Amino acid sequence: MLRSHLRRFVFAALLLALSACAGGPEGEPVGVTAREYAFQGVPGTLDPGTYNFTVENEGSEVHELQLFRVEDGAPGAAELQGLPDDELLDHLEHLGAASADPGDSGSFEADLEAGRYLAVCFVPVGTTPGEGHEGHEMTGEAHELGPDAHFRKGMSAELTVA
Repeated sequence: MLRSHLRRFVFAALLLALSACAGGPEGEPVGVTAREYAFQGVPGTLDPGTYNFTVENEGSEVHELQLFRVEDGAPGAAELQGLPDDELLDHLEHLGAASADPGDSGSFEADLEAGRYLAVCFVPVGTTPGEGHEGHEMTGEAHELGPDAHFRKGMSAELTVA
């Protein structure tokens, strides 16, 4: 009788351990800090899965975290910064975005598959709360970024999902 209960306990513990390992990074939080004009905390690599990205704005301007999958063979972030808007967007697939006023945060969830990704802020330099900024929702259409977008000032970070 005791042996039977012990077997059930060991079997249940084994199932629990296996399910915890098989769960992967589903919903795992990724915290990113935004300041003029850089991100901190964007991981260099992640495993495939679903992630909850949160951007905490510690700057004095409005910032956003837009996440894009970069097409295979596209140039790196530094080269992408120099491309005209329509060429830039031809290399990117939008996955999610969150904007935040100074001192606030925003979040979104994204499902990441193997590949290269780029986190960017397309907010224009000098944007402060109360200027009607509602974020720059990307829908794959051409988007007027302009030469003063935070991205053009270096506010981007690359990450790889493998």
